[in-house]
Amino acid sequence: MNDLSKSAIQVKKCKYCGSPLGKFKQTLCDKTECKNKNHTERQKKYLKTNPGIMVGIRKKYRDNNIIKCIDRVNQWRKDNPKKNRESAKKTRDKYLKEHPEEGIVKLEKWKKEHPERIKLKNYLNVLRRRARMKSGMDIKIDYDALIQKSKMFFGCCYCGDEGKLQIDHLKPISKGGYNNKQNLFMACGRCNSSKNAKDWKDWYRKQKFYNLEREKLIEHLSISDVTRGVMKCK
Repeated sequence: MNDLSKSAIQVKKCKYCGSPLGKFKQTLCDKTECKNKNHTERQKKYLKTNPGIMVGIRKKYRDNNIIKCIDRVNQWRKDNPKKNRESAKKTRDKYLKEHPEEGIVKLEKWKKEHPERIKLKNYLNVLRRRARMKSGMDIKIDYDALIQKSKMFFGCCYCGDEGKLQIDHLKPISKGGYNNKQNLFMACGRCNSSKNAKDWKDWYRKQKFYNLEREKLIEHLSISDVTRGVMKCK
């Protein structure tokens, strides 16, 4: 029995470094590295079972080391500008989804406090749009063709709403669209603002009021007479 007990004691090894243990040692040796590893493991297990304690520890550290925490945050923002912008955007979007009313109130307040900036922004948008239109084909809008199209669609070309309609560029001016009759359609304000500068097919197919017949009709009317003749010849 004595020989067996001695052999059993000799088999015991440290679970971190694998060195043989003494007679009264169970799992750890006397090395500081192994002790530190064991301490961190036990601490992690404890904090998982008691998450509220870690929050208190971090808060206490921040309160006692405010300047250090601020310096670390500023340094991280300088070293990682892209990640900082992405994280700030995520937190802002998340907050606005959870509190939409506060976002609207803040926006209205900012507009009242900065009327000059809004005027300048609107003026610059008008100048950009004019420049894009001049760079493309300067064609006069055929209002008779637009009225006929609205009658064909019984209102908005996308959803069929018969309320107030707006002129919509099927291919946006920002992406090379023109004022020709094949590119102009009548749409309601909701559809026009929702589509914005997106591809009209990708946007329309994701909507609840999607209609395959309307899509085919829009596609047919958006093709010019020249291309339609070339397609027939083929």
